[in-house]
Amino acid sequence: MNSVISKDSLKVAVRHATSSGQPIGMVTVCLGRELATAVERFAESTCTIQIQEHLADYGAEDGSVPGGIGSAQPAICLIDFDRDRQSAVSLAEKIHAEAPLVAIFAISSQSQPDLIVQAMRSGSREYLLKPLDSEQLLQAVARVSGSRKQKKENGSGQVFAFIGAKGGSGVTTLVTQAGALLAKTQGKKALILDLHPEFGDAALYLGLRKFHYHSFELLQNTDRLDDELLQSFVLHHPSGVDVIPAPQGASPSYSISSEPNTTLSWLICHQD
Repeated sequence: MNSVISKDSLKVAVRHATSSGQPIGMVTVCLGRELATAVERFAESTCTIQIQEHLADYGAEDGSVPGGIGSAQPAICLIDFDRDRQSAVSLAEKIHAEAPLVAIFAISSQSQPDLIVQAMRSGSREYLLKPLDSEQLLQAVARVSGSRKQKKENGSGQVFAFIGAKGGSGVTTLVTQAGALLAKTQGKKALILDLHPEFGDAALYLGLRKFHYHSFELLQNTDRLDDELLQSFVLHHPSGVDVIPAPQGASPSYSISSEPNTTLSWLICHQD
């Protein structure tokens, strides 16, 4: 009885966690017939997920992510790590790099700690053990749904671009004071991204002199971008405003690539 109540409560939690109350999409990769059938039955019985596609291969010959994942844009990708672990790890890494919003679920009969760590380092968010336990899967889906809802609720914000018409016009003073004001008096999260290619001094204005990495190095590594990497670039000011500084010195000269994956439009941008 308690198990039934627990599962029913989880189902309700998943439905409330999704913005529309509709099942969230899942693509599976290299599941055997028995496991695929079990996942199908789970989807039918819980109405929390919708199987969008079953893929029979880990990837295309050119090494790209399978088209079914890119075109379907699922919330979850369930990968069997037993059939070919190295290929599964490689696929998880590619999905994590090219489609970071997709939650990767690894499923395997192997429970050795080093294998679990390997899967998690490749980008897997959940590690499920065979035989598939429906409650374990339901809890994992609930966590993904809750995370997606939280991101949607907390993801609102504004971007302000400050561009100086000429040197000495005071734009650095304006952006640093505005950022500090938002952070300290309004309780807002504020991040200044200094995109001046030479002698950007937003960090200097705030008394933040010691740093190793700058904004253009971040832009050059967007294919690896995650929360941990981003935080390594951020400087914290006592007012509450955060800063990703510009390069120090006049050389080498930096420029922003026009490729789509270098766009960081969700940061407050500063260009003097």
